[in-house]
Amino acid sequence: MFDTPEAEPAEEATPYTEEELESDPDAPSDNPDDYNSDGEYVPNDGPTDNPADYNSEGEYKPVEDMTQEEIEEELESMMGDSLGQ
Repeated sequence: MFDTPEAEPAEEATPYTEEELESDPDAPSDNPDDYNSDGEYVPNDGPTDNPADYNSEGEYKPVEDMTQEEIEEELESMMGDSLGQ
């Protein structure tokens, strides 16, 4: 009979390398630890681990604290980025 050690839980790997982040002018951080396994910006030392609590510039701004104008600006920014504008 063989004793097999239990597998260690895998750490969540970021989909980015530091070099990729440094070369991306739109990345809110060049630290790979600031992104979850889905590539969403979630600062390692941020107040929450919910990616929806950060705007496209990486600033902590929970949607429930945003004004209607801020929400519209954020959506327009995201749509413009996704359309290549």
